[in-house]
Amino acid sequence: MRAGVIVLYRRIIGVYLVVVIMLMSVISRSYQIVTIENKEQAAADQGGIVLEIDRRRGTIYDCNFIPLTNTQTIYKAAIAPTPQAVIALSEILPETQRQSARERLAQGGPIVMEVPADFKAESARVFKTYKRYSKEGLASHIIGYIDGDGSGVSGVEQGYDSVLGQNPPLSARYATDARGHILPGVPVKVSGAEQDVRHGVALTLDFRLQLIAENAAKRHIKSGAVLIGDVHSGKLRACVSVPDFDQSEIEKYLDAQGSPLINRALTAYNVGSVFKLCVAAAALESGISPDYEYECSSYLQIGNLAFTCPEAHGKIDVRKAIEQSCNTYFVHLAGLIGAENIHTMAGMMGFGQSRSLCAGIVSEPGRLTKLDVINEQPAALANFAFGQGELMATPLQILNMTAAIAAGGAYIPPELVDGTVEEDGSLIPLRHQPAVRVMSEKTAELLREAMIDVVSQGTGTAGMPAVGGAGGKTATAESGWRREGRKVSQVWFSGFYPAQNPRYTVTILMEDGVSGGKSAAPIFKEIADAISVIE
Repeated sequence: MRAGVIVLYRRIIGVYLVVVIMLMSVISRSYQIVTIENKEQAAADQGGIVLEIDRRRGTIYDCNFIPLTNTQTIYKAAIAPTPQAVIALSEILPETQRQSARERLAQGGPIVMEVPADFKAESARVFKTYKRYSKEGLASHIIGYIDGDGSGVSGVEQGYDSVLGQNPPLSARYATDARGHILPGVPVKVSGAEQDVRHGVALTLDFRLQLIAENAAKRHIKSGAVLIGDVHSGKLRACVSVPDFDQSEIEKYLDAQGSPLINRALTAYNVGSVFKLCVAAAALESGISPDYEYECSSYLQIGNLAFTCPEAHGKIDVRKAIEQSCNTYFVHLAGLIGAENIHTMAGMMGFGQSRSLCAGIVSEPGRLTKLDVINEQPAALANFAFGQGELMATPLQILNMTAAIAAGGAYIPPELVDGTVEEDGSLIPLRHQPAVRVMSEKTAELLREAMIDVVSQGTGTAGMPAVGGAGGKTATAESGWRREGRKVSQVWFSGFYPAQNPRYTVTILMEDGVSGGKSAAPIFKEIADAISVIE
């Protein structure tokens, strides 16, 4: 009996030991599994390879919320280095790109590349994204460009970088082992995939008018600028500088001939006879009668200098002097009213002052001849009277002067940004600057009538639109430049359209032209005719 109990006891002990051993084995295996999972999780969270797929920036819109950036959908794939990936890429890539893709994958790291929308591979993730700039590069000088890190470098891209670049990068994180090899079976972690690009900045530019201005500028101007403004709001509807550049390949233009990165619309040039509008405004506001006559004999001596006209205009008043762009009339007029009246009017119209159109875009101040210089030197006052000498101005300043006349004498500070756009597409408008009266409505009306005469029967007849009529002023300014042994003239046409109840102002500058009437006025006509079609 006692012996049987002992045997039973030993059997119980044996079974217990077997159970304990089995439990220890299970616990050990469970620990190993958990440890492996934890190690893989740690690799995914703390180590691994982060592949940046795209930097999604907010959109820049025109005044009607037509996108000027992010206009083209493209697809990018994050591809892990597997045989299946190599096979899939070989089917879509041309031979010239296959070897490069194979070599990059052979290095053991993932790659990102643009692919067709229907691209599929076992180790690839495809994402819908956007091409930042269109091939046409509409409004490139205003929009600006970004650097390799996706940060704004110039233009609106730079000025509103905090708004446009607020999205985190779209990226994929691949877990790796201690040797840096991607761990198979560990899911790729994607961040930034849900970020939208609807938020951004709404400009005052009008896509249709910008396209009209760019087409005309690129057809007829080698170096220069075209601007279109809204008479009643001061908002820029088009701003073109030529030559322009491809924002996607900016490195090609850094030292390019012709300085394509310069925004000529905001760069100062010699002014010439378009400044006679400012002189006429100063004279009329100082009490000179619009009927005041002066007899032009084509020649006027001031000190040791002779100032001439191409022809003797005979007895003319201020309206006729603008129509025929008579130099001697305005030299004589400046002597009557004095330098201070002209200088004050020029200052109120923005000459000699830089202008911030928005964050990141500031125009040059140009150069307003110093008052003491034109007071003390009669020849300097004579040159100042018809826009020569030291005077320099930007196309933007000439547009603003023209707009003040077209708007009935009120100077409206120019604007380029309507506001910022929220993620839901709503606009947060910017506060507008108030208009400032710089001349009476009567003075502005007389100047408008004179500018209509310029286009209908004066120096700017080549600018007459097919319908609606127009007003304008021509200018041909001595630049001091020489090319191939000849003098270079900077030529202008600045006007409004249509003639009655004008809606738009248009300013054209050519760095090298024959004359304002022959070179720039026909471009104005082309633009006005195109506007009449879309309005």
